[in-house]
Amino acid sequence: MYLHKVAGYILVGSFFYWLAYYLISGGFNKHYMFRMTDMKGMIGQASYYALSMFKGGKTPFTPSTDERFNPLQKIAYLSAMLILTPVILFTGILFSDIVYFFNFINYIG
Repeated sequence: MYLHKVAGYILVGSFFYWLAYYLISGGFNKHYMFRMTDMKGMIGQASYYALSMFKGGKTPFTPSTDERFNPLQKIAYLSAMLILTPVILFTGILFSDIVYFFNFINYIG
């Protein structure tokens, strides 16, 4: 149990390191920010993933130095890193010491 808690706190620290790095370096704007051109490419990419990929079709997205991820990847990565991971970290911290955070846990339900 102790090792699990230590690994959780290491995960919290590494997440904040990743977040600070991407905010300072401009990585969010370069790789993850959803643009209007992504709206057009989203339908084509979804169609490719749903049908064309299995028939040997060509992908509508080509990675470059400016665009690393296709529109659907951007949505998935941003959801995982900015929604799911913070929720996991927050609840993990709360449950790391239930006695200490008992009142807060009861307050949020």
